[in-house]
Amino acid sequence: MALTIVATAGSASANSYCTVAEATAYNEAHVSGTTWTEAEPEDQKRALIMATRELDAYLSWSGLASTDGQALAWPRTGMLDPITDAVIGEDVVPVRVKWATAEQARLLLVRDRTAESDTDVQGIASLTAGSIQIGFRSPPSGATTNAPDIIAPSVMAFVQPWVTANTSSQRPALKTVPLAPV
Repeated sequence: MALTIVATAGSASANSYCTVAEATAYNEAHVSGTTWTEAEPEDQKRALIMATRELDAYLSWSGLASTDGQALAWPRTGMLDPITDAVIGEDVVPVRVKWATAEQARLLLVRDRTAESDTDVQGIASLTAGSIQIGFRSPPSGATTNAPDIIAPSVMAFVQPWVTANTSSQRPALKTVPLAPV
């Protein structure tokens, strides 16, 4: 069954923040854009749908959804453009959210960002054998606990102005925890 992208802002059946054409325009100007432009059309659609799901699942958006019936987190009320400070219309998905979706989708074509390695499961950033120390990862500001490796920094750069800290789901920012020798 062929996938259909529904990128209509506020739609009850929306499944992507941007169309394949919008993602292609973004990625054609990207230094690594051939990953996107050489992908099969069905894979591009899958990547856009998954990227949109990941943005909504792993980020805590500020503001409120514009309507009760919309399928996705955007469009939102009370949002400002981070460059112009102009109010973003309650029926608009900002271009920066579309770019974030296109960027995340391209990265998904490279690897499954939700797949957990042993260190991802533990959130371990580093290990030291002498005096036994373990360094844990800290989630980026505004991202939930699972987001550090799923939502790329290049994606976060586009949407950071609209993401709030989700302190209830974040673990403390522990850099290094010394363990007593056994």
